[in-house]
Amino acid sequence: MPRLHFVPRVLLVIASLSLGAAGAANAQLPGRQIPVAGRAFAPRLSYVLTIQQQDSSGFDVAMHVSGAPRTLRIGMAVHPEYNQQFWKQVRNLSVETDGNLRGTVRQLKENVWSVVTRNGEATIRYRIALPGGEVASNRASWKSFLRSGGGFLNAMDTFIYLPDYPSIPAEVTLDVPRDWRIATALTRRADPRVFVAPNAAALLDSPILVGALRMWTFRERGVPHHIAYWPLPDAAPFDTVQFVNNIAGFTHETVELMGTMPYREFTFLIQDGAWAGLEHRNSVSLGMASAMLATQPHVFLPEFAHEFFHTWNLMALHPRGRAILSTDPPAHTRELWWSEGLTIYYATMLQNRAGFPEEGRGHAAGLSNLLNRFYANAGNMRVSPESGSWSSIDPPTQVDFSSDYYLQGQIIGEMLDLIIRDSTRGRRGIDDVMRAMYTRFANKRGFTGTEIESTAERVCTCNLTRFFDDHVRNAREIDFNRHLAPLGYRLAIDTILAADSAGRDLPDLRLYAMNSDDTARTYVRIMTPESVWARSGLRTGMQLVSFNGTRIGNFRSFRTQLRSLKIGDVVKVEVRTNGKLQMYRVTIPRYTRVRVQLTDLTPLSTAQQRRRALWEDAVPRWQ
Repeated sequence: MPRLHFVPRVLLVIASLSLGAAGAANAQLPGRQIPVAGRAFAPRLSYVLTIQQQDSSGFDVAMHVSGAPRTLRIGMAVHPEYNQQFWKQVRNLSVETDGNLRGTVRQLKENVWSVVTRNGEATIRYRIALPGGEVASNRASWKSFLRSGGGFLNAMDTFIYLPDYPSIPAEVTLDVPRDWRIATALTRRADPRVFVAPNAAALLDSPILVGALRMWTFRERGVPHHIAYWPLPDAAPFDTVQFVNNIAGFTHETVELMGTMPYREFTFLIQDGAWAGLEHRNSVSLGMASAMLATQPHVFLPEFAHEFFHTWNLMALHPRGRAILSTDPPAHTRELWWSEGLTIYYATMLQNRAGFPEEGRGHAAGLSNLLNRFYANAGNMRVSPESGSWSSIDPPTQVDFSSDYYLQGQIIGEMLDLIIRDSTRGRRGIDDVMRAMYTRFANKRGFTGTEIESTAERVCTCNLTRFFDDHVRNAREIDFNRHLAPLGYRLAIDTILAADSAGRDLPDLRLYAMNSDDTARTYVRIMTPESVWARSGLRTGMQLVSFNGTRIGNFRSFRTQLRSLKIGDVVKVEVRTNGKLQMYRVTIPRYTRVRVQLTDLTPLSTAQQRRRALWEDAVPRWQ
C-alpha cells in the first residue's frame, strides 16, 4: 500500500495540465489571436475572487484584463453534461476603466457579452448569486455552495472567460477567510492564496474546495494524490485510515490497468453531506457523507470508481468533438456508450480486483443484475447505443420509451471481453482494447465509433463488423447464450411478479419525470410503455400539475408523492397538455417483470470451469 502522510495546512497542488494534460487542452482549444488593425493580441488575465464568511448568498469576482483589443468578448462556457446555466446567476456586471464605472457592456446572447476597454485594459466586476434551495447537507457534489464553515465552487459556474483567447494563462487570487484551507488542481504560487491556470480549459475544469478541510496525501508510482475532505459541523467520526487506504487501493488498481497516468498530480475534492460526483482532468468532485463512511465505509466506492476512471476514459480519451470548450451548446457524439458504459464496466471490475466487490456480489451475480435491468427497459431493444448517445444532449422527444446507453455500453463491454478472450485463447481481453484506445487517441484527438471497432479488431484479430452493426449501430438482440457458452452459462428468461427483497409485491410506480431548466416545471417521462401510467393515457411531455390535488412543483415533490403510493391506491393525476388541463385516474396495480437468470450448461467441462473461475475473480488474462 502506498505510503501515507499528512499534508501541511494548505494543500500543495502542482497543475499537471501545465505539461501533460495541458498539451491536450491546447490541442483541443487552439488559441485564436484576433488581429485588429494589423495587430495580434495576447491579453493578460487575472481574477480576484472574494468570499465573505458570513455571506452564503454568493461571492464577488473582479476580472482584470490588459493587452486586449478595444472591444472584447467575454462569456461563460457551457458544460457538456451538467449545464447549470449560471450566467443567469450573474449580477451587477460592470466594467471599470481608469478606476471609473464607465465602461460599456453589451449582451450578445444570454451567456456572452461585449465590453469596451480603455487602451486594452479593463476591470470587469460581477457577483455570482448562488441559487436558493441548496442546503449544505443535501446537494449534488458539483453544485457551488457556501456556508460559514466553507464551500465549493464549480469553476465553470464561477469564471467568466475570454472565448476568443482560450490559450492564454490566468492568475486567480482567492480572498477567503484566513482560517480556511484551499484545495484545487490549479497551480499554487508562492503566496498560498494565489493560483495560476495555463489556459481556459484548465481554469474552467478546476473546481475549488475551501473551508475547515481535512487533508491527506499518498503517492502512486511517485505521483502525489491529495485528498481534501470538507466535513459538516456535526460530522460523524469515521476511520480515516481505511478511508484513505480504500482510495489509494483503487487508485493503484486503476494505474496497474492503464499503465500510465494522464496527470502529474491529482486532487480528490470530497464533501460531507453531498451526493454523486463529477470528473475533471486532474481532480474529481465527490460527495461522501460522514454518517455513511462511519457505518458503510465501502458504500461510496461505485461512485468513486466511476468518476475516477473517467479521468482516463472521457477526459483524456474522449469522443471526437467532446472536449471543445465553448460558449455554444455541446456537440453531438455517438460514442458516449463507450465513455460511460465502459467506465461503469471498469468501476465494477476494478472494485473486484481491489478486493471490494460491489454489494458483495461476484461477477456472475453482477452480470445477472445487469441483464435484468437491460430487459426491464423496452427501449434498450429499440434504440441503439449510438442513437442513445447522440440524443443524450437533446430535449426528450415525446416517445414513450428510452434506452440506457450507459447500461448498453457496460453490457457491450462484457460481451466484447468474452469474444476477445475466446478468439485469443484467453491471452487478451477488453483491457487490451482500452489500453490500445488510450495509446492511440488520449490527449491527441477524439475517437470515432469506427475507430473503437478497428482497435478492438486489432486486439481480437477477428472481424467484429457484424457485432458492431447489430449491437452498437443498431439495437438487435444480443445472442447472450453464444457468448456465455465458453463459461458454461446460458440464460433462463421468464416473467414473474415484481417483488422487493422480502418477497412483497411491488406497486407499479414506473412513472418518471423530467425538469425544464428554463421554467422549473416537471414533465411526464414514460419509459415503460406497458406500465399502468402509459395504459391510463399519460404520455411523455405532459406537464405534471398535481397528484390527488397536491401540487407537483419540482422533481422532489413528484418523487415524494409517487413513493407514497401503494397497491390499490387510486390517484388523480392532473396534467397540462397543449395548454389545457386534463385529469387522469390511475389505479395502482401489481406488475410483472422479466426475470433473467444465469444457469449452468451440463455437463461443465474442465476448461469451462477454469475459465469461469478466472472470469469470476476478474483476472485480467486467462493464459
